[in-house]
Amino acid sequence: MDNAGRLIELIEIERAQIGSEIHDGVLPLIFAASAATSSLQRDDSLSEEQQTRLKQVVDWLSQAMQVARQTLTNSYPPELSGVTWSQAAQDSLARLLTEPTTRLHWDVATDAQAVSTDVSLTAYRIVVEAVRNAAAHGKADDIWIRGRLSNNEIVLEIKDNGCGFEFEQVAQDRFGVRSMCARAKLVGGKTNIDSRPGEGTTVTAQLANLPEA
Repeated sequence: MDNAGRLIELIEIERAQIGSEIHDGVLPLIFAASAATSSLQRDDSLSEEQQTRLKQVVDWLSQAMQVARQTLTNSYPPELSGVTWSQAAQDSLARLLTEPTTRLHWDVATDAQAVSTDVSLTAYRIVVEAVRNAAAHGKADDIWIRGRLSNNEIVLEIKDNGCGFEFEQVAQDRFGVRSMCARAKLVGGKTNIDSRPGEGTTVTAQLANLPEA
């Protein structure tokens, strides 16, 4: 395994460790707090104002539980043994996307699937991150995911009809953007993000189709 492959493996191991901490530490505490506040809602001695405030707390805890579970799902490395990276991405996004009106349109060529483990993991992570951003931040209804092999490069395009944004105004520490760009570089590739307010966003990633080390 080369240096890039070892680094990708370390990143996936670290993400899995974070997922374990969420599963074993954070989720039980949120669940306990949610159960306690739900029990308090049955207390008839509380005033209407207290009941309103308590309901808000219950709602916040429910949202926190949902976010924690989504983060947990996205933390563990995908199981790519016997399944293509695009199928793994479809399976994960089916669990991660909670808005039923978000429609995903997949068009990934067969030869864009036959890549090394490192490139498969990279393609998976970039697609999942780009789609999540389009749904959560862009409020997109339709997202198109395309993949093809061109000049021994895997070319990915994730295009949405969301609200778009001014790329120059995005903070340099925005994790999603940094993550996609950094992962592409690890396998000798690059990422381009084209977006304008009101015109949606297109993420294009070119990944070198490296042989398995």
